[in-house]
Amino acid sequence: MKVCMLAYTWYEPDNRVRRYAETLVKRGDQVDAVVLRREGQPSKMEVVEGVCVYRIQRRVINEKGKITYLAKLLLFFVRSFFFLAWKQLRDPYDLIHVHSVPDFEVFAALEASEIVARLDAAGIANARINTVAEVWAHPQLAARERWTSVDTPAGPVPALKPPAMLRGVDARMDAVPALGEHTDGILRELGISNERIGRLRLEQVI
Repeated sequence: MKVCMLAYTWYEPDNRVRRYAETLVKRGDQVDAVVLRREGQPSKMEVVEGVCVYRIQRRVINEKGKITYLAKLLLFFVRSFFFLAWKQLRDPYDLIHVHSVPDFEVFAALEASEIVARLDAAGIANARINTVAEVWAHPQLAARERWTSVDTPAGPVPALKPPAMLRGVDARMDAVPALGEHTDGILRELGISNERIGRLRLEQVI
């Protein structure tokens, strides 16, 4: 079984996490520990007694108040979320054990659909942020005819219309200019002569 142990703690001095992980390794399981890093410890993965230890965030106990402590917890939550998402895509875990407090750290082990389902079941208002690909394929954009086509030097590409539209007026969506296509015209508008523009090109300024 492939197991991940997620804990807002240092690995070596925390017997609760370390002994649990080592026991699973002795049983024949593959175990990753996602934890904090002490000053001077390596940031890359290290194998400790058969456990793959990922120290994803350095921690120095210098919090000056609750806000500072909470900020570090939130940063660990974000980092662990993306780390687990990356690992789950490559080689999913059979079990993820979250040791940490506060309880919101549990969300780092869940997929977005699972989080939304739990929040909906609890009657908590929520909205999931779509990925770029999901926005691109959103049926509402197609149903409201928000897409158009814009020419580029590499060929036409889809583009979203402006968010505010006047009824009966088509949005102006000109072609994307090629690199340097309008350089000469802009320089002439600034009062630069053709002769000087030619020198600038020879000197590779433009």
